[in-house]
Amino acid sequence: MHICTLKDVCRPDFGREMAGVLQKAMEAKGNVPSRQEWRSWISSLQALADLLAETGLDEKILAGFEGQLPLSGKRADVVLASRRCLLVLELKQWRSAEPADGERPDLVRTWTGGDRRDVLHPAVQTAAYVRELAEWNREVRMLELEVTGAVWLHNMSRRSGQALLERQESGEPPLFFRENREMLKTWLQTMLSEPPAPDLLWRISQSPLRPAPLLQDALRHSRKRTICLQGAQQRVFSGILEAAKCSSGRIHVVQGGPGTGKTVVALQLLMRLLEQGRSGLYTSGCAPARRNLIGSIKEAGELPRGFTDTLIPLTRTLAPGCSQAEVILVDDAQRLSRKHKGIAVPDRSLPPALAALQRSDSLDQLLHASGDLVLFLDETQQVSADDACTLQDIRQAVRDHNRTHPGNPKDLIVHPVLQEQQRMRQGQAALRFVSGLLDRKGAAEDSLDAQESGFRVMATPRAVVRALEKKQAQGDSVRLCGGRCWPAAGQKEEPGGCGFHIGSGFFGYWPQEADQKTMPEGYLRVDSVQDIQGQEADWTGVLIGPDLVFRQGNVQTVWHKRTPQDWLMGGLQQQLHPGPAECQVADRIIRDTYRVLLTRAREGCFVWCADKELKAYLQELSGGG
Repeated sequence: MHICTLKDVCRPDFGREMAGVLQKAMEAKGNVPSRQEWRSWISSLQALADLLAETGLDEKILAGFEGQLPLSGKRADVVLASRRCLLVLELKQWRSAEPADGERPDLVRTWTGGDRRDVLHPAVQTAAYVRELAEWNREVRMLELEVTGAVWLHNMSRRSGQALLERQESGEPPLFFRENREMLKTWLQTMLSEPPAPDLLWRISQSPLRPAPLLQDALRHSRKRTICLQGAQQRVFSGILEAAKCSSGRIHVVQGGPGTGKTVVALQLLMRLLEQGRSGLYTSGCAPARRNLIGSIKEAGELPRGFTDTLIPLTRTLAPGCSQAEVILVDDAQRLSRKHKGIAVPDRSLPPALAALQRSDSLDQLLHASGDLVLFLDETQQVSADDACTLQDIRQAVRDHNRTHPGNPKDLIVHPVLQEQQRMRQGQAALRFVSGLLDRKGAAEDSLDAQESGFRVMATPRAVVRALEKKQAQGDSVRLCGGRCWPAAGQKEEPGGCGFHIGSGFFGYWPQEADQKTMPEGYLRVDSVQDIQGQEADWTGVLIGPDLVFRQGNVQTVWHKRTPQDWLMGGLQQQLHPGPAECQVADRIIRDTYRVLLTRAREGCFVWCADKELKAYLQELSGGG
């Protein structure tokens, strides 16, 4: 946050000066604002400076610009501070707005970023900033500051903003349009009557995260609905909680295979920390898993809204504000990156967010957090070219950190491995079967009873779908998933460019490629590993593509059978002559992909194999189809 007094703000050339300061701050972080964005800053900031100069407010009133909110990582345009009040002011350059398509009332459509886009309603956006300051900043609560907000659309007439007014809910921050300038001046004069302490905004920006008492009370009330931890889970849970009471600086590593309860332990830890008035943040190296987790919690409605606010993206944990949290819990830590690990992948083969994350040394940056760090690790679920974090890497990173930061040393604690299987019907036997099938040697150690385990090999993809439909009709939850091997080269064009077909009887689509397009009737959603990782269902259907085959008595991988659109492969499948290191990484990705897909079911799994020899091998191991 860049802090000034109104004496500094009310200058003729303040807009250009502050825009230059903000530009340098962004460039220092590797973000270069466009010329259009820079001009927008100048325009909005100068409009605000001219307005504040006309209010006659005390020149010791404080103004903070681009203040980062540590919980969400968002940035508030302006925070004005008086002795008893904090005012979050959102500045918008918009000239018009209209209702957005779809059913979400909190979205509107406007011209921004060089195109017409659906964006969050500015009143909803500002209300979230206000709520975060009021509910999570300890300094704000200790001083009993009133936190309020407003939106100033200084280029938009009230008539052009009718869509904003129609979609504004009662109790949300007020909207001030171009012709409401005098009303906004009067409102500011009312709210900002007395100057604050000179260091107020600095103290607020440095204040640690602390949950509001209302959230603590709600979590205590929810404790009776929490899952009971057992055995090693309870020991890990108690050990981390006890260590968190002492001085910070510990790195905890919790290892466990699929279905051993790592996510459950992480969420229980987060709930207990917040309940005790301490700050904790949960993130996951698998972004879809985190989003699905948030959706599941909101749908269940058993936990308060403030709890889901602490489930943040992995990229947010690398921001400086996260050092204000006492404990950061990282699920799927095998997806943390290190600069010297993995394969150099062209940025064009990855989504921008993932490419930026790969360029960062996320594991090393997390170690700089001032609090404790809990890493939930499963080295058997490395499903992308950049998944390369192992226990050995963590040990080395801690040694490197302690050598280069002797004033902030970290203690590494490796907890007992979680082994008790919580998900699959046959427990450890089913997990050993899948691991034996997919290990590097390619030989399954155990066979399974098909009836007892629910592991069934089906003749066609349509047979898998019919089996899932029967289970769904009985009230069970089902998921259909597969390896990203379709559409293959030479396949016919499918509707919208996102569908695929297998043979003549199965038509599917990948949800990420389809986005929000409506697929024609008869097309079925097929989740890929990034859609289903961290999820589970009573019954799953797994379509094993031609990238996994059985040859010469071994289960082998065929990396070039992966579709070019599968960015998790990091472009490896498009290389004409990959080296031994690339082939090894591709082999690991394919095996771990199917390890994840085959371990999502609580009751049973229906499997179809594109490779006939693999299908026969699985039928033999599982006791029949």
